[in-house]
Amino acid sequence: MLFSKWTDTHYSIKASYCDEEYIYKDVYNGIKGELSQSDILKNMLGLLNSSLYTYINLLFGSSIGVEREEIFLSEVKDYPYLYSDELVSKVDDIIILFSENICTNELKSKKIDEINQIVLKLFDLEGDLFIDYILNYQIPRLKGDSSIYNIASKEFLKQYEKTFLKCLDNCFGLDQVYIDVKFYYNLYHKYHVFRMSFNSISYTSIFDEEQ
Repeated sequence: MLFSKWTDTHYSIKASYCDEEYIYKDVYNGIKGELSQSDILKNMLGLLNSSLYTYINLLFGSSIGVEREEIFLSEVKDYPYLYSDELVSKVDDIIILFSENICTNELKSKKIDEINQIVLKLFDLEGDLFIDYILNYQIPRLKGDSSIYNIASKEFLKQYEKTFLKCLDNCFGLDQVYIDVKFYYNLYHKYHVFRMSFNSISYTSIFDEEQ
């Protein structure tokens, strides 16, 4: 299995699999196994190409988002690993499509989405808001994509607030410390602000209308 030492434009790893012997340049990282270990390598291939590993790259890759976007094998070997027969089967499907040269861009995108869902489910991270934020907002912002900027709806901001409350409640809930939240939506037709205070009374969430 080979993958470039540099990520693509979205900090993703692009890995490929081959069951033949070959020589490769220093610009690639290689992971070699025995034929009996092919399923393990295909499982790794699915993980390396997944959106979860893109998320991990940005969080833990020492040069990702900083300089050159280089992937170090010494770092990748510490990434989380789980095995899934379903993931191996999906990787086999994609290998066949490419080997028969019948993989269109639309079909390729569909298969990648399926791999991403399998991997997120494998790690019990389906619908994780932090991963969604990194992939769909933080990375595009780092790459200078202005199309992600839009006016946040009140419903979106309520969901945004709940994410913080959930994390803070995990930290303080057992100590009977509660959070009182007041949200000012479209303050002066320009700002969205939420104020939090910590006390011994159960928290409430109040959304103010436009000021």
